[in-house]
Amino acid sequence: MKTVDIIVPCYKRPEYTRQCLGTIQQNTVYPNVRFLLINDGSGNDGTEQILHSFLDQNPTNSVALRHDINIGLRNTLIEAFGVLIRGKPADYIVKIDNDCLPPAEWIRNLVWLMENNDVDLLAPDVYPSHPADRFGKEKKGSKLLFSDTIGGNWIMKRDLLPKKGFSFTEDRTLSGAWQLMQGIIHGNKAKTAWTKEVVLQDMGHWSGKHPNHLKSKEHFEYSKEIGREVSWKPK
Repeated sequence: MKTVDIIVPCYKRPEYTRQCLGTIQQNTVYPNVRFLLINDGSGNDGTEQILHSFLDQNPTNSVALRHDINIGLRNTLIEAFGVLIRGKPADYIVKIDNDCLPPAEWIRNLVWLMENNDVDLLAPDVYPSHPADRFGKEKKGSKLLFSDTIGGNWIMKRDLLPKKGFSFTEDRTLSGAWQLMQGIIHGNKAKTAWTKEVVLQDMGHWSGKHPNHLKSKEHFEYSKEIGREVSWKPK
């Protein structure tokens, strides 16, 4: 059975982190999985205690890192990739935002979709998606949502882990994370896809208070590079 490393970066919003990790604990019924939790400078808001509670429940297959200051998602991902490369990375790397709730059997289903489709990086759908008027396109199931999942939620093959060419920057914006993942995708000529078979619930979008509800030409340009949709019928 394939092995999986799950990266969960956390920055503030401890109430989301608690729900996210609780749902991951409940719905990750998969034997060969490890967790890398990263507290990216959340301060004294309770995030650290939440992560340590998860470690206590998963002492043999989880590690937590802590930043005294926020270094941003891009740099956090680079750090996580380095940790995995210095060890023995799993067959697949999963990244999930700390404001998302995964469904039952999500890892098993994502691995099945990767194994049965010719794809290097796969993004699950997220519900609810952005408002219909954000780009004048569809609501739920919109391929435009892939622009968020590139920076936020995905499963990718171990071979895509960057071994060189990426260093820390001062960019702490989400655009920096999108650019990092785009560089990895293009640098490896990776085949990307998205799926509605695995749907994450985004607590930030659900509440209507997500800080990244911004209409952005840059965001829209990213979203055009989608890849096909994959489902339970392999292609």
